[in-house]
Amino acid sequence: MRYQLAAISALLGFGLVTSAQDAADGWYVSKEGGYAVRFPPTTEPKLKVQDTGVGLKAYVVTAIDKAERRTYFVTHTPHQKGVLKSSAKQLLDTGEKAVLATPGTTKLAVKDFTYGKEKYPVRELLTERDGNQTRTRFVLADPTLYTLVVGGPMEFASSKAALDFLDSLEITPPGKKAKK
Repeated sequence: MRYQLAAISALLGFGLVTSAQDAADGWYVSKEGGYAVRFPPTTEPKLKVQDTGVGLKAYVVTAIDKAERRTYFVTHTPHQKGVLKSSAKQLLDTGEKAVLATPGTTKLAVKDFTYGKEKYPVRELLTERDGNQTRTRFVLADPTLYTLVVGGPMEFASSKAALDFLDSLEITPPGKKAKK
């Protein structure tokens, strides 16, 4: 339960602001988080660290394209090894419930699949609220939960640009570099 609360907390708030890691061609590389992701060149990723309140930290990288009113973010939350594997479905259900708990949010689509050769469990949720759509993707790569979100005016969350961002996630095991 404590880890599910951490996942929910990671989705709902941000804390201390720190500087984002630089990368060429829009790539943001988090050595500590073990991932790389490609943000649009019209954005400037910023890292915030959030205390989840249950002894875990969430590292949230946000990038906003103000002109297009589009938001991109990726969060990684380290857990104890084995926790995400043992309660994968329950954690994905909890994440989905947290997204849908925002008043006025309507679920448009949900799908489960696996990611990469490691077959990490993934749940992707498309929602609508106040004329905007958001696509949230949870990736359980034990011991880290990755949450990617894109949002903006109506069908943006289903656009090529949004899917390119979500699909650009590359999880890099310790000691390995991203292929990007």
